[in-house]
Amino acid sequence: MSGTLYSLPLGESMEQQFLAEAKEHPAWDTLFLVPNRYYKTRISQTGVAQVISIDKLPNEILYHNALKGSVKSVTVTAQRKLVEGALKKLGDRLKYFRSLKDRDGFRDNLRTLFNEFTRAGVDWHTFHEVLHAWDRTGSLQQKDLELAQLYFIYSITLQENRLLDLSQLYAYAAEQLENGGKVPWKTCCLLAFYQFSPVQLRLIKALAGVCQVKVALFYDPKRPELSALTEKLRSDLLGAGFAEVKKEPQRKL
Repeated sequence: MSGTLYSLPLGESMEQQFLAEAKEHPAWDTLFLVPNRYYKTRISQTGVAQVISIDKLPNEILYHNALKGSVKSVTVTAQRKLVEGALKKLGDRLKYFRSLKDRDGFRDNLRTLFNEFTRAGVDWHTFHEVLHAWDRTGSLQQKDLELAQLYFIYSITLQENRLLDLSQLYAYAAEQLENGGKVPWKTCCLLAFYQFSPVQLRLIKALAGVCQVKVALFYDPKRPELSALTEKLRSDLLGAGFAEVKKEPQRKL
């Protein structure tokens, strides 16, 4: 299998070409992965391929590998309860965050922070090591200690209840493909993305190991001020082994 990166000049798109290629095959052979409802509606209306939001991909992979019931996705409501539980468990041991622990805004900020950690592939052990390396003192040291304890309790509770947040679900699905999992699609096409999180990139790379993956991305060295937005994603995909195809602008007649 393989991965192909189509680098496009400003104003160009691979949407019609991808759709034309998909039309040559049964609709179930091609899956479009898109970032939002706008593109999902556009592709769905053609009727030539399947289309889902990229955040639905992990569950689709688990379903097709008979693993859908092996783990549960944690909801936002459940995450809030887990954060609340971690704060209550530390209770009076909280000093730095004592005045904030009962505020909804603070709890939501913690939930968002923990989601960012898992999205970046930072587990509680790695986070602890980073904080230890900082070796801060005084109130900042207390802040680091309490964050590390809260993230540890949150992470362990997720594991004990076999719950995965979205980023962990990406990682779990990638692991299945890396260890012999299969997908029903022959080709997956990704449109209108500007960046991927580390866990998304891992899953896309794993997906390219079991089917053909095509990614369309704006990147034009002649427009560095605009290409800066997608430079990292291009480098990540090339580093993941994707072959690059540079598309030339279409001449207007």
